[in-house]
Amino acid sequence: MDAVSVPLCAPAHRDHRRVARRHPLTLLAGLEIPPFFGVSHNAGATVATVHTWLGDAILWVAGFHALAGLYHHFVLKDNVLVSMLPRWLPLRRSNGD
Repeated sequence: MDAVSVPLCAPAHRDHRRVARRHPLTLLAGLEIPPFFGVSHNAGATVATVHTWLGDAILWVAGFHALAGLYHHFVLKDNVLVSMLPRWLPLRRSNGD
């Protein structure tokens, strides 16, 4: 993940954990909002399992995506990987623009 998405996702992740444990949401000035619905332990275990599988899946997809970029660069020797580089980077070849 990049430096922007991690801080933006962290509050949502903490809120998800708060709801799963059935703790109220405490706002400034001490106001509390109770959980919207009760969650059973089985539902929490299922959500945790699905969360783990999806986390593993996105890491595998990212790994294969990186390998595909390297395959294009070193085996096929096409300009796919180089075309994704920013224009200001000196490794990028101009295409006659």
